[in-house]
Amino acid sequence: MQLPLDVILEMFSHLHPRALLSIARTSKALRAMVFSQRHADLWKNAREEAGVPGPPGGFSEPRWAALLFDINCCQVCWNKINAEVNWYFLRRACDECTQRHTVRLPYPNHSMGYSEWLPRQLMLELVDSEVMEYIPWGRSGYQTNAQAVLFWDDDAIDVVSAWQELSKHTEPAGRKAFHSWKMHRREIIQKNLNLIPTYQLWRINCLYPSKKLIKHRENRLVGEQKYMAFQEIKNRLREAGHRTEDIEMSKLLYPAPYLLDSDAALGEEWERVRPSFEGDIGRLKDFRVTLEMELVTQERFSVFEEVYETFLNTLPPSERYRCPEISSFRTDRDVVTILETNKNIPVTRAHFQPIANKMRAIVDRAHNELRRSLVSTARPHFGLHEDEPWLLARCVFTRFRRADPGLLMAGDGVLVGWDMITTHRHKGHSTVWLRPRVPVHASRAFDYNHSSSVDSRRLVALANLPQNVTVTELDERDPRFAWEHEGGPYVLTVFTWRAMLAHLYVNRIHATQYRPRLATEEEKSAAKAFEVTARQQAKAWACNHCPQYLQASDADTKPVVLAHLAEKHGVTEPEMPTDYFINERCRYAYEVPYYRN
Repeated sequence: MQLPLDVILEMFSHLHPRALLSIARTSKALRAMVFSQRHADLWKNAREEAGVPGPPGGFSEPRWAALLFDINCCQVCWNKINAEVNWYFLRRACDECTQRHTVRLPYPNHSMGYSEWLPRQLMLELVDSEVMEYIPWGRSGYQTNAQAVLFWDDDAIDVVSAWQELSKHTEPAGRKAFHSWKMHRREIIQKNLNLIPTYQLWRINCLYPSKKLIKHRENRLVGEQKYMAFQEIKNRLREAGHRTEDIEMSKLLYPAPYLLDSDAALGEEWERVRPSFEGDIGRLKDFRVTLEMELVTQERFSVFEEVYETFLNTLPPSERYRCPEISSFRTDRDVVTILETNKNIPVTRAHFQPIANKMRAIVDRAHNELRRSLVSTARPHFGLHEDEPWLLARCVFTRFRRADPGLLMAGDGVLVGWDMITTHRHKGHSTVWLRPRVPVHASRAFDYNHSSSVDSRRLVALANLPQNVTVTELDERDPRFAWEHEGGPYVLTVFTWRAMLAHLYVNRIHATQYRPRLATEEEKSAAKAFEVTARQQAKAWACNHCPQYLQASDADTKPVVLAHLAEKHGVTEPEMPTDYFINERCRYAYEVPYYRN
């Protein structure tokens, strides 16, 4: 006997979602019927009839039912194995898959057991710290530290990929889209976190359904007490004046087993743990307010950028290109005070006039901050205790992080001396914390180039100079180093010490086979004679009357720059460095090596 479709659907709507899953796997016809979009309410009605909590955002009803009731299958490796639902990651995964697919950021603790992970690992190693605020987080079962936060690798990759794409667009429409994405991601995470206690309580009631059996009754009571304690903690925080959206994002609340195992959280224990909760929630509030004001802050910073550009236009190019880039001021206290003015108050150039009046002091402050960061990154190496490592020839810095693209570009990776460091721009940007939970997009700090610093120490030793020799002193001594290549036709190359460092950096794979030696006097004389004209033809020269040649790609030869001075500025008897100078961004083009067969 064939029943009418509406009768069948009515019968199915009274079944448990677990039964619907079984029916859907019975035959293709039943599967097509049960999963049809026209009968989408079937799953919802069955779920509500069974008292099952609703799905979080992004889950269809059938997918939600499969997550909850496919208890004998890991939905990651699909092995028939007992696997529990991780409510933070919303995945049913076995212990092995959970350990394999969870990472800590920004540096993953991922097992490198399979090669396809490597490109994704490199992506996560460069992640901005702020992006972690938009990735679903949790803890695996073996984690007991409330601060031991983990991320599921696929979630991390998806969010980081979206972040990297959206952050490229700096025009107003792109910034607005990026901000909307951030707000949406936070909303999703907040809603899912708010549902976790409900899911956990429902799970307890499923495991211990009987109210008559003592064991079931006791376990249900424990679960209910945890749930009530959790709600009481949130209520008390609300009564203290904290907003719900900040409370629900606190990582200290989930799952907080050390608080929810007993009634202690509702008694004297509350006064002990309250400062920790309120401190964390206060920082979350700062993050939320900063995020809400992000577009307004960006508009205000654009006004400051105009003020800074006006100041730069008053400087000669040789001084201008040593000034910090605009993002370096994002954490300056005077700038921050104006940026964080009430968002209902329009900010104009007049608000930044007090800063404009003391811009040189602001620039000096940014340079001092750069010096502190250089000291911080250099001191852990070789037992450095000098207060000014940028002065030492043996201290080499880089604007790259490990795994950044273009790592072997010596012009960016081998920076020696204050002039080279200040004239080079940071590779990319990074989110830093102005205050706890207050992210700002600022210039990425320079890193210490360990391998090139080792090379520099060896070159200093070859030149029979002390290890504390400065960059200026080594330039004045001007030792020359020879490199003999015998793999094919014999070629002798004579380098300055700077050029030798760059050569070793780019040709590190050959550095163990061919070692530099100190050049002979005859080789040194030949190299210097060659340089007289070769350096003039190097595209490393700039005009000091206009910024036309300041970018590394725009620098030109000395004859071209001198002709420009005569034609554009009427300078027919130019002097160096008053009228023209060597562009430090092209230093390695200027340090021309000498070749001899």
